[in-house]
Amino acid sequence: MVYWAHSSGTEIPAALYYAYTRDFKSLSAPQLLYARRGIQTIDGDIVYNENDGYYYLYFKEDVTQSIAWVRSKSLTGPYDAEPPVIASHAPSGVEGSSMLRLHGTDRWLLFMDEYGKQRFFLEETTDFQRFTPVPRDCYGFHGFVPRHGSFLWITNEEAERLRAGRIKK
Repeated sequence: MVYWAHSSGTEIPAALYYAYTRDFKSLSAPQLLYARRGIQTIDGDIVYNENDGYYYLYFKEDVTQSIAWVRSKSLTGPYDAEPPVIASHAPSGVEGSSMLRLHGTDRWLLFMDEYGKQRFFLEETTDFQRFTPVPRDCYGFHGFVPRHGSFLWITNEEAERLRAGRIKK
């Protein structure tokens, strides 16, 4: 499943859609994943919580310029009705969130692009619903100016192949 934000016209706010692919060359017909009446919905990230059996959809909440969530028992919805729950405690506008599980723990980090400040803002959760800001002195990106982030765990062997420019097909 591939999902993305899309607007079908100048008068219609963006919503989240999904489609299926087997080869990343062709897609099934797009289906509506989640939309809010009259409010743009972008930057979706879906994470499954094995403890409660829900899929959590995090997205940019355009009214408050923060990250909000809704949930569903099914990956393709329907997701909870209005209003979504605000997750972000960021001091300024955020978007482009991604959840990352800390390896070997039940702790998750919500990375958010604090776009006006050109930096990430991080929060931690164990239940996908309540978040605690991570102090800025606990993380840094050493001069890297991040934009919307996505994260993927890889093995040491995969990292070495990437560093060497050799990707196994």
